Amino acid sequence: MSIADYGILPPALKRFRERFPKIDVQLNELTTDAQVREIRAGRLQLGIGLAPIDEPDLVSRLCCANACCSRCPRRAGCSKPIAQPA
Repeated sequence: MSIADYGILPPALKRFRERFPKIDVQLNELTTDAQVREIRAGRLQLGIGLAPIDEPDLVSRLCCANACCSRCPRRAGCSKPIAQPA
C-alpha cells in the first residue's frame, strides 16, 4: 500500500505547490528499495515512505505524525524537517 492510499500525499502536495509554485514536482511510485537505489544513482532527489530507513549515506526525517518519512542523500543537506503536520 502506498502513502497515496493513506491520504497523506494529496494534501501535503497541495500545500507544497501552494508554497512553492515554481518548483516542478514529478511523482513516481517506487518501493523503498527502489527509492534508495534511485537516490544513490542521482536519479531521484527525494523519497517518501511510511517508515524510517537505516542507511548511513541517506538522511531520513519524520514528515508528519503518522510515521511518513522523507529520505534524501546526506550530501544534499536535508537535515531539517521538510513539512509540519497539518
